[in-house]
Order: sequence, then structure tokens, then C-alpha cells
Amino acid sequence: MKCLDDWKEGKVLGSGAFGSVRKFYNKVTAVERAVKVIQIGEGVRSKVLISTQREVELLSHFTHDRIVKFCGAFVEDQRILIFMEMMPGV
Repeated sequence: MKCLDDWKEGKVLGSGAFGSVRKFYNKVTAVERAVKVIQIGEGVRSKVLISTQREVELLSHFTHDRIVKFCGAFVEDQRILIFMEMMPGV
């Protein structure tokens, strides 16, 4: 997860109140990840940012077979990207 430039953004897998989940593809390793994309423009309240920070902190500590694996996070421009393992067909 060293460089965001290595990733290609793909189709939307789902959406919610604060953003969407998209498929991302690593151009170097061919790994696919599910990425939660949260827009952080001017209208975003601090509550959303605090909630997102808490989510990243919690996910980074979980290691269980039945919990989606956290792979990293980036903040870029007006977005927060939370990388998680892909769980196709689940």
C-alpha cells in the first residue's frame, strides 16, 4: 500500500450515506481490494470525520476469519480511501 498511483479505480460495489465502496485494482501486483470512498468536501461534518477515524482505528486491530481484513487507508484531495480485502460472492 505504498503508492496510490499503483491503483486503478473500478466499478461501484455499493453506496451509503457517507460515500461508496468501489473495486480497486493494483496495476503492479494484480491484487483487488474493496475500497470505501468517503468524500470530505466542505459540507462534511466533523462527526463524519471522527466516525471514519474511529472505524479505521478499529479495523486496524481486528484479526478474525469472519471480519473483512483492513489493508490500509489514504487521504487524498477531497477523499478518504479505506482499503479492505475483497470478499467476492459473500
